[in-house]
Amino acid sequence: MRWASWVRRDDGAVGHAGGLMRRRGLPRAGRVRAVRRSFPAFSPTAPQVRAAGTGRPGPGTRPGRRGGPGHWFDHFKWCLVRAAVTMAGSGEAGGADMVLEVRRLHLASLRGVDGLEWPVHGFVVTHPGGAVLVDTGVGGPQEWLDDWRVVNRSVADALAGLDMTPGDIDLVINTHLHFDHCGQNAVFPHAAFYVQRAELDRARRESPELYDWFGFAGARFELLDGDADILPGLSVIATPGHTAGHQCVVARSAAGAADLMIGDAAYTPRLYAGPADGKLPPGQASDPAAWRRSLGRIHAVSPARVHFCHHTDVVHG
Repeated sequence: MRWASWVRRDDGAVGHAGGLMRRRGLPRAGRVRAVRRSFPAFSPTAPQVRAAGTGRPGPGTRPGRRGGPGHWFDHFKWCLVRAAVTMAGSGEAGGADMVLEVRRLHLASLRGVDGLEWPVHGFVVTHPGGAVLVDTGVGGPQEWLDDWRVVNRSVADALAGLDMTPGDIDLVINTHLHFDHCGQNAVFPHAAFYVQRAELDRARRESPELYDWFGFAGARFELLDGDADILPGLSVIATPGHTAGHQCVVARSAAGAADLMIGDAAYTPRLYAGPADGKLPPGQASDPAAWRRSLGRIHAVSPARVHFCHHTDVVHG
């Protein structure tokens, strides 16, 4: 494992990820309005943040504020899961432990590979020095959102529910680069995006139109080659199989207990447990052999809690 602390731009330039400043001096409501002005593509009325043909916010409403009976947010509420994790200190504070929280955001709903409605979750990991976002939600070409029947929510509005703005996010970890996990990366132009090098290469090769979406001008990628420590107690493990460069995120306590954000390494608790019949749903594994090896690596972590992107259950170890 290695410390991932240097930011590598797509053009090869290098800089340090530390020192990213939060936006201060405005009340929360003012900061939220400023974010919307800065990122109009992710306003509640933009095509990227609503379902095509259904679920449109009514006049004067926005996701996160109910607009009367039948408003789509009544049916697709975002969830908040707090998992208090005591992390080993870095030594800079005399070795004192830090408290880290894992908070789940409901960022969208879409039609899953089984034809049923699936949630799309992101996770905010807060610690005394700042906050990390694991996956940014849905975005991309409108025809993709239409095909998947997406009912979307801007990540800025989801963060506002935690009294946060995108400026409070110091860095982003993308478990992988599918449109429902990196689709709103552009809301965080100040942050570094921690992603496996193999995954960025795959996305460039297989999904050039999506790469144009998340690889916006000035996007800064911290390219990882396998397992890496991101912060004291917060790490990623390489779990290829769903995609060539998939990674899971682990927040480990000083006592050794781990919260694992599984991304799409397993869509559901049943798949995490290992399908009894050995059959995998479409899209679960681009490389089934690698997927099974990665599932074994995940179980070897012996996580105390497993958090899913596309399922509301939290599996307790």
